[in-house]
Amino acid sequence: MTERRFRVEALGEVGERVPLADAAARHASVLRLRAGDEVVLFDGRGGEALASLEDEAGELSGRLLERRQAREPWHVVLIVGMPKASALEELLRGATEAGASEVRLFGAARSVVRLDELRAPKKLERWRRILDEASRQSERAIVPTLSIHTSLAQAIAVLPEGARVAALDAREGRDLAEVLGAGALARVIVIGPEGGLDDEELGVLEARGGARARAPLPVLRVETAAVVATALAAMACSRVSR
Repeated sequence: MTERRFRVEALGEVGERVPLADAAARHASVLRLRAGDEVVLFDGRGGEALASLEDEAGELSGRLLERRQAREPWHVVLIVGMPKASALEELLRGATEAGASEVRLFGAARSVVRLDELRAPKKLERWRRILDEASRQSERAIVPTLSIHTSLAQAIAVLPEGARVAALDAREGRDLAEVLGAGALARVIVIGPEGGLDDEELGVLEARGGARARAPLPVLRVETAAVVATALAAMACSRVSR
């Protein structure tokens, strides 16, 4: 049976009531859920709980029945040179479903989108809502963080300790599986925009220990490559954690 999942700001202790935000309450109404139905509430940071819906004076909430800590056995940072706007929403949704822990967008030399346009509050709100919905639909308790950076150097300034770093290239580089390797619980995937990374950006990447890598696949669109590489990186991390 499909779990009915709703994002909340914070979870309390077993027995406490947690109010549902207006958007979540509307979604519950669309699903025709009623008081007494059991749902799963999650906070987007790894915490989730089984709850029973309650309706008090028209305010929908969940009474916590059982707390769970859903830890994912991977940490995948997806760093992408800003693609065309038409590709971005698909990229965010697919990367979340594939297991991205963080998504960092940066203004690449060959990006055609201006960063000031991307930082508009309404756009950021919409993109974070896409991440939220994709996490809920894929039954993840973690919602990827989203950040925007002016350059690749800024985007990779802080990385998980000991992470393996791979820049996906359609035609050159070592085998992606080899670069992702074993022995690390975190992976960083770097993908350029439609025109790819330029020589300066590749130099920045190599200075941080990254390597160009290619998968034995046809040439992929940016949004497709992001999903494939994220899934492969999450699988590599999962093998280490076993």
